[in-house]
Amino acid sequence: MINTKSMIEPGLLDEIGDFNLKNGFKRHPANEAMGKDQFLKLLVTQLSHQNPLEPMDNKEFIAQMAQFSSLEQMSQLNKSMDSLLTGFEAMKSDSYLGKNVEYQDESGTMARGKAESVHFEEKSVKVMVNGNSIPAEKIKSVYAENSAQIR
Repeated sequence: MINTKSMIEPGLLDEIGDFNLKNGFKRHPANEAMGKDQFLKLLVTQLSHQNPLEPMDNKEFIAQMAQFSSLEQMSQLNKSMDSLLTGFEAMKSDSYLGKNVEYQDESGTMARGKAESVHFEEKSVKVMVNGNSIPAEKIKSVYAENSAQIR
């Protein structure tokens, strides 16, 4: 996490907090972590308002920029891994085509049917079975035409 508190003048956070409480502003739980855009705006604001006679410590500035860079790289890596995982799931699901599959339906009971097609829906892989769109992760078993279990 990027340490932004040390970049802000002492007392400023208390003033902001008091203002927010006084005016009924609350932080949304989903916005607890600072995003890269918020961080950059805060950094630019801090740099433009810093005392020229006492500028920010170079070591601290470099450390915070390194943290920000690492965070950005980890975020990109996470997106790439998600995409790769979805690709693997699609490749695996392609092998279901034309085969009988056993899956867990919405009510939690096991059902069987023939896998007709594979498609993407909302960033996940779905298999069309007996006219129903089934999430690939709900398929528990795959059977050949002669009903011998494959997976």
